Amino acid sequence: MDLHYWQIVGQPKYFCPFDDYTFLVGPYSDATYQVEIIGTFRPASMSDTNKSTFIGLYLPDVFIAASMIYISGYQRNFSSAAASDPQMAVTWESIYQNALKSALSEESRKKFEAAAWSSQDSSKFATPTRG
Repeated sequence: MDLHYWQIVGQPKYFCPFDDYTFLVGPYSDATYQVEIIGTFRPASMSDTNKSTFIGLYLPDVFIAASMIYISGYQRNFSSAAASDPQMAVTWESIYQNALKSALSEESRKKFEAAAWSSQDSSKFATPTRG
């Protein structure tokens, strides 16, 4: 890319990844431009140095329910039938699934990926096709 665009200056039209953090653009930029990048982002896990995550900040109900599923299994030795309350994990699992379904529906609306590519929730009566 450098070989072809090294003398041309203007609004960038092309790009290529250089490494995990850098993209090369061509022609060389004549001004500052905003860029929107859409892709998968894997943030750091919670730790002593990282006290918050996306799920903890924006989906606390999902975070609490997922944590409680793990904690209830840990407290009850994960599968020991003698020490386990069989309904505890099932109850938290249903709470988690409801919270996750709600969060996924909201995310779809924010990205205009809900039914028929709209920001509206899917109809309870009929779902139009995307074709």
